[in-house]
Amino acid sequence: MNGMSGWRPMLANVAVVSVVSLLLWFWAAGQTRETAAVSVTMRIAPSDPERATIVPGDAFSVELELQGSRRDLERATDRLGGKTIVLKSGRPGIPSLPGSYVLDLTNALVRADELTTLGVAAISATPASVSIDILETVTVDAKVLVTIPGVQLAGETVAEPQTVRVTLAKSLASGLGTEPHVEAFLPTAQANTLPAGRRHSLDVGLRVPEALTKEASLVRITPDRARITFTLQSRSSTAVLRLVPVQVAGPPADLDGFSVSINRDDEFLRDVE
Repeated sequence: MNGMSGWRPMLANVAVVSVVSLLLWFWAAGQTRETAAVSVTMRIAPSDPERATIVPGDAFSVELELQGSRRDLERATDRLGGKTIVLKSGRPGIPSLPGSYVLDLTNALVRADELTTLGVAAISATPASVSIDILETVTVDAKVLVTIPGVQLAGETVAEPQTVRVTLAKSLASGLGTEPHVEAFLPTAQANTLPAGRRHSLDVGLRVPEALTKEASLVRITPDRARITFTLQSRSSTAVLRLVPVQVAGPPADLDGFSVSINRDDEFLRDVE
């Protein structure tokens, strides 16, 4: 009996040592610094959109190599996969003054909240850098002009609101015209579905003038929709003629002394609307 009693404390000690060793192993495994790759989407944005805009403003894909404990890396790759990380100008690694820059993405991510809160750090990025332009912006009041091509209107055409706020790069401001304006545009195809001779009221989107069409992504209109009210007097229809023969016309007396011919490649006009 005494021999059995002597084994019990020994077995208990072995069990305690084994549990402690196992816990230490798990803790060490969790603290060992490792690396893992994750694909994210990034976007560089101005800290104050009323004063600056950044080109390009679209999101782009980045492959990050992260460093941290195994546990933190597992959590980070799970939460960051497919996530968009927005880095704003003025933070470390990203300038805030107007100009052209090449950003080191790893450096810009050093103190990114999306990573630090997860206990991991970015040690490399692919691509390693991205070029941006920071442009100074201005905000102006612009009149809303109603544009409905291809139809005849009667009476007064009203837009509500009559003016909106337009924020755009300072270098593009002249594209709004000498009297700044935007267009409340209703496509001809949509207008042609409306009955003629009646008053109509519709919500439509606002767009920049034609001179700014290519830079429309750099323009912010607030609000970006308006309600237009108008009377449709008559509608129009459009047809496309695949081939239209070209004929020579003129007074007979003028043609008597000439022989006029048309090149074979020019005998027809194609796709005449």
